[in-house]
Amino acid sequence: MCIRDRRNYQESLAIKKTIGDKRGIAASLDEMAQVQNTMGNLAAAQASYNESLATRREIGDKDGVGNTLIDMGTFYHDHGKRDQALKFFNDALQVERDLGNEAYQALCLNSIGGLHLDNGEYQDALTYLEQAYDLRQKLNVPEDTAESLHNLAEANAKLGQYDTALSQYLKAIEIRRGMSDQHGMAVESESMAEIFAAQGRYGAALEAMQESVKIFQEIKERTTFTVEAMAGLGGILAEAGRGDEGQKNVEDALNIAHEIKDDAVASLALNWLGDTYFYKGDYAAARQQYERALQTASHDANREQILLSKAGLARVDVKQGRQQAAISSLRKLSQDADSLGLHSLSVECSVYLAEAMVASRDFKHALPELDRALARAEKLGLRVLEAKAHYLIASCLMQTGSAKEATPHYREVVRTLEAISKEDGSARLLERADLQPIYRDSMKLFQGGT
Repeated sequence: MCIRDRRNYQESLAIKKTIGDKRGIAASLDEMAQVQNTMGNLAAAQASYNESLATRREIGDKDGVGNTLIDMGTFYHDHGKRDQALKFFNDALQVERDLGNEAYQALCLNSIGGLHLDNGEYQDALTYLEQAYDLRQKLNVPEDTAESLHNLAEANAKLGQYDTALSQYLKAIEIRRGMSDQHGMAVESESMAEIFAAQGRYGAALEAMQESVKIFQEIKERTTFTVEAMAGLGGILAEAGRGDEGQKNVEDALNIAHEIKDDAVASLALNWLGDTYFYKGDYAAARQQYERALQTASHDANREQILLSKAGLARVDVKQGRQQAAISSLRKLSQDADSLGLHSLSVECSVYLAEAMVASRDFKHALPELDRALARAEKLGLRVLEAKAHYLIASCLMQTGSAKEATPHYREVVRTLEAISKEDGSARLLERADLQPIYRDSMKLFQGGT
C-alpha cells in the first residue's frame, strides 16, 4: 500500500510542478514525507519536509509553514533527535502565536514540555506544560486537557511533588472516564499506583494497579502499557510481602514483553522479577534477574532501566556482604537517580549506601548519610525507607555507646512498619526478608529500652 501511495504522490507532485501549483507542491511533499517515514526511508522524508518548508516560506503560506514545522518536530522526536525536534517546535510555536492559533500553540507547548521532560529538565518542562494546560482548558477539548494534566503530573512526580502529581492524575482520570477512554483511565491508574507504592501505601497502590490491569484485560490490549501494569502489580505485591503472588504476575508480563518484542518493558519486568526474589531473601536469584535486566536494557540504552538494574545489583551486594563494591557504586547511583527524577530510588540508594557503611563500621560517614536520607524520605512520604533509616541510625547509636538515644528510633521503626502492615493488602509486609529482622530487632530493643 505504501509503495502505491508513494507512486501516487510522486505523480501528483509532478503534475503540480508542471502547472506551477506551489501550494499543492508543498502539500504533496508533506504527504510524501509521511509515506517515506512509514517505509523507513528517513533521509528521503527529511528532504521532502525541507523542500516543503522552503516552498511554503517562498509563497508566504504561514499556516502551511506552521503545520510543516510541527510535522518536522514530530518526525525528529519520533526518531530520538530531541534537539532538532525542540528547534522545530519552538519555531512552530512562534508562527502559531503570530497567527493567533491557540490550539496549535497548545500543541507546540505540550510537545516542547514533553521534550524537556525527556531531557530531565523538569522545571523547564513544567513551565511549558502549564502554559499548554491553560490554553487547553480555555479551548475545552477534554482529550487534550486530560493529556496535559497527565504530562503535568509526570513532571511534578519527577520533581518529587507527589501530592500535586496525584491530584493531577485524579483530574485526568475523571476526564477520561467522562470520555469513556478506557486506555487512558488504565494509564492514569498505573501512574498513581507507582506513587502510592513508593510511599508505602500498598493498599491504595494495589487497588489502582489492579484496576489498570483489569481495564487492559477487558479491552484486550497487549502493549507496552499492559506489560508495565502487569509487572507493576507483581512488583507491588512483592513489596507488600506477597512475593509468590507477585512473581506470577511479573512472569506473565514478561511473556507479553517478549511477544511484542519490546526490550524496554522486558527489562522493566525483569527488574520487578528481581525484586520479587529480593524481598523473599533469595539474593542469588535476584542477582540473576537484575543482570538479565541490565543486559536487556543495554540493547536500547534505556537509562532508567539500566539504573534500576544497577541499583538492584548494588542492593544484592549489600545483602551478600560485598560492602566495598556496594559503597563504590551506590553514591553515584543515588545522584544519577536524582538526575532522572527517580527520587524514591535515589533515597533508597542512599539508605543502602549507609547500610553498607554501618556493616563496615564506618559510623562517621553513615550517620550524616542517614540524616540526609531520612529528611528526604520524610519529605516525600517514603515510609518504608523512613523505617529503614531510623533502624540504621539506631544501630549506629547502639554501636557507638549511645543506646539511650537509639530507643526513639527503634520506636519509630515499630510504629511505622506496624501502621503500614495494618493497611489493606499489607498484612504480610513484615514477612519481607529486608523488613522482618529490623522489625524484630527494633521491637526487642525498643521494649528493652523503655
